[in-house]
Amino acid sequence: MKYLYLLLLFGFSTLAQVPEEKRHIEILNTSSLKIKGKTNVNVFECDFNSRLLNRSGFISLRNIENGIRFQDAVLQIPNSGFDCGNKGINKDFQTLLKSENHPQIEIKLLYKEQVNDRLAMVKVQLSIAGKSKIYQFPLEVDPSCQKKYSGKWQLRISDFDLEAPKKLFGMIVIKEEIEIDFHLHVKA
Repeated sequence: MKYLYLLLLFGFSTLAQVPEEKRHIEILNTSSLKIKGKTNVNVFECDFNSRLLNRSGFISLRNIENGIRFQDAVLQIPNSGFDCGNKGINKDFQTLLKSENHPQIEIKLLYKEQVNDRLAMVKVQLSIAGKSKIYQFPLEVDPSCQKKYSGKWQLRISDFDLEAPKKLFGMIVIKEEIEIDFHLHVKA
């Protein structure tokens, strides 16, 4: 009887585990990423050249009760791929990101929960300048395709122990809040 109980327990525990699935994905050239910010006198926008992304790779995912849990779903974004409109702002942006020691931003997708056919909630770990923070935000899903995702989220540069450069003896200062605006197109 003791062996039957252990066999049943083992059988049910293995049935309850959802298998991990590996998928190959490719990020398409039509993807875009912008970082938007403000100073006390103006606004700025830094566009990322999506051709510089590591374009394809494998990710692991596991379907769970309310969504999908991801492993190895990491997007590495070279800081040098951002263009903020002029050389001076580009240089300041690279200084802000501490690009000399940390040449890339890393976004790790942790979890996705589909709310409806047009909206999902995602949880990501964002790493900038050697510091990581977890964010959760809404993700728009193109219902005609299911492979086009768009979203915006706000963060504070102080979350990553970053200090914005000051210009003209401190008269021009970058505001704390930064917006990340992205449109990710993938082929699975």
